[in-house]
Amino acid sequence: MGENQNLKNLHHIIILPPPFQGHINPSIQLTLHLTSKGFIVTFITTEATHNQIIKTKSREGNDDVFAGSGLDIRYRTINDGFPLSFDRSFHREQFMMGRIHVYPARIIDAFAAGLLVRLRRFAVADF
Repeated sequence: MGENQNLKNLHHIIILPPPFQGHINPSIQLTLHLTSKGFIVTFITTEATHNQIIKTKSREGNDDVFAGSGLDIRYRTINDGFPLSFDRSFHREQFMMGRIHVYPARIIDAFAAGLLVRLRRFAVADF
């Protein structure tokens, strides 16, 4: 079992949920489950999504979604290419075009490129 635990600790999982209804909470639950099994997880979300999460958690008085879990979860936020004041629901078409054309470059530039360079092997999954 010790050897198996060491192998798990070598695996670093990046979770980048789409910022749409029905994706965030299951991704948070998946993150908690994986880290409870010994995996290292980096959870990346947009600043706008982070602000929405914080609004719902504001009564708890904590800005870190995973605070208090005691697990190895690295929480990062990135800009989606729009200011926080931009109404993503009202300007849905413009937002979706930004998701397609701008957001992938933001991910690579802001965070993923530096992490992926350090990882020898990795898999990409979209759910």
